[in-house]
Amino acid sequence: MRCQKIMRECVLNAPESSTLVSGVAGPAVPAVIQALFSSSKKNLAIVVCGKTGDAENWAETLAFFDKAFGDGSLEILILPPGDDSGDDARAFDIRCERLDTLARMAAKGREKTQAVIFTTPAGLLHPVEPADSLVKAELSVKPGLRIAPAALAERLATEMGYDHEPLCENPGQYALRGGILDVYPFNATAPVRIDFFGDDIDSVRAFDPTSQRTTATLESATIAPMRATASAHADGRHILGYLGKSAVWFFEEPDELAAKYPEAFTTLERGVGKASFEDIFAARALSDLWYGFSALADKPTLFGSGAKLIEVRAEATADHLPATPGGVLGIDRVASEESARRAMLKELAQWRNEGWKVLFVPQNEGEADRLKTLAAELPEWKDSVPDCMPGPLRRGFRLSGVPWKPLKGTKGIALVPAAEVFGTVKPRPAGLRRRLLPRKTQVDQALDFSELAPGDPLHLRFGRGAAMAEVRRVFRDAPGEER
Repeated sequence: MRCQKIMRECVLNAPESSTLVSGVAGPAVPAVIQALFSSSKKNLAIVVCGKTGDAENWAETLAFFDKAFGDGSLEILILPPGDDSGDDARAFDIRCERLDTLARMAAKGREKTQAVIFTTPAGLLHPVEPADSLVKAELSVKPGLRIAPAALAERLATEMGYDHEPLCENPGQYALRGGILDVYPFNATAPVRIDFFGDDIDSVRAFDPTSQRTTATLESATIAPMRATASAHADGRHILGYLGKSAVWFFEEPDELAAKYPEAFTTLERGVGKASFEDIFAARALSDLWYGFSALADKPTLFGSGAKLIEVRAEATADHLPATPGGVLGIDRVASEESARRAMLKELAQWRNEGWKVLFVPQNEGEADRLKTLAAELPEWKDSVPDCMPGPLRRGFRLSGVPWKPLKGTKGIALVPAAEVFGTVKPRPAGLRRRLLPRKTQVDQALDFSELAPGDPLHLRFGRGAAMAEVRRVFRDAPGEER
């Protein structure tokens, strides 16, 4: 394919910019990304995955590693595949997530902070507005800004696609009550309360849509319109305007990506407004760094003979947990599972004795205590206590051969989720960033109906107000009652 030829030519012209990393097991990918990105001295990384689920899992794991082994300042974002036609909650959440990620990528001064974007070919190459158009359409509010509350509400409704509601609870809604304007930006994870003093903004605060209580005081808030992908000016090639001057690229199994997303790696029969990696390779080959992850040492087509080769040792720790024989039930199954746990702990102790750093990752103190109790019963662990670091790691791995900070001074590292030892690993629930949404069972308890007049839309909306209005009417009309 033509784009593959271009990629090979790019590699031959700048061999130091392209590297194949072989021997990388899936669970270890975020660790390798952190190691290579931190040593690149660049501020943007784009991780191209085969599935959105991988992108979500790896983003969660990298966030954990950044807090545990970094300074916690890394901005980690997900750019999911575009869905401009779906009308269900999942499709709406995807559009909000895309808008938030694109807005952050396009923000002025973004290159001053490090960010990692997890995406798929379909997510990266989906048509978008030009970055400067998105920035111009955004509205930034901060204390001291002079704008009338009614004028701000009018702009939200007429220019930015927001709905006026009695109570602001969901993305895309706003509520105006005198000198207070609540708005839930499409590109935010929580609604924002803007307090006015006359026509000047006095404060900007994030709040919980259920309790209506402030959760944080903000220096500013950016409100984006819901038109970043549905615009007539949207084009897949506009993504180049969001990528800054240089970046580091990571491709999960490049040849598998090319086979799964052929339209993304070829210009043949490409539709109007569609983009392919040929556009990206041609525009950014010499300014960016390119990495491909492969479980095998074979060089993918997209990484030609001029590419460097880094061989690492990485394997999933779950492969070392003995399987429970099929058909075993009851007390025999319990005994078999207990035997498997002990066998795995013995092997981990052997790794530690060989110079590997073994670190267990429980999700809570209960798992940590249970793990230590089980290890204390084994002679291999009697002279030491398992090192534990609480976190959300779902799949463990053993890794060596990369300049990762936790590997310093060791033969390698084994990160083992406690749930993996106990056989209680649960898949990550599908979904992107968790947005604060109202919990309806608590809304009535949080509202003070004594300050609301009967017939107020808020009363009618929640039902309880209608009942209270009827009670007040009965008491008002009853003979001998004080009014």
